[in-house]
Amino acid sequence: MKSLLLLYVTVLLVVSDWTYKRDFKAANPTLAPKMLMWTDQTDVFMQDTIWLQFNAPHPALLGIINPGGRFFYIVFPAHEAPKTLIPLADSKLFVHMTCLAIPTSLKADPYQYGITENKPVFTRFGTYTFVMGDNLHTDDPSENHQVTVRYHQKVKPKPPKTASN
Repeated sequence: MKSLLLLYVTVLLVVSDWTYKRDFKAANPTLAPKMLMWTDQTDVFMQDTIWLQFNAPHPALLGIINPGGRFFYIVFPAHEAPKTLIPLADSKLFVHMTCLAIPTSLKADPYQYGITENKPVFTRFGTYTFVMGDNLHTDDPSENHQVTVRYHQKVKPKPPKTASN
């Protein structure tokens, strides 16, 4: 009985210590791990602009994966690509940016053999994952930073009118 009680008290102490540390980090963001990329938008619609935010300096490449798993490069070294593949921003400038506006009408490099022109990215409803890193094709995804948004392939609904409108 004493050993069961001791186990119970130990578990409570460990959980309370973890909760305290979690709450302390939330109240003191300078002690929490630094996010390199984020957005306040979770749902986006046709004709929207997604605002990605960054802590600079950060890695040089940015890509996006559509709901079907297809990868597109958004930011890459322009001098290494054919002239018809145009990045939204060049890697040299991107590493110092603190925000980037990405329209849902974006066309980007589909990273597919034989295709040498940008193609539309937001073509279907679902979750899109932005990936930032120095090597976006790695076996260790923890090396890259990811942010997801949910795209709705329709125009954003207007808010309902209220009596005060």
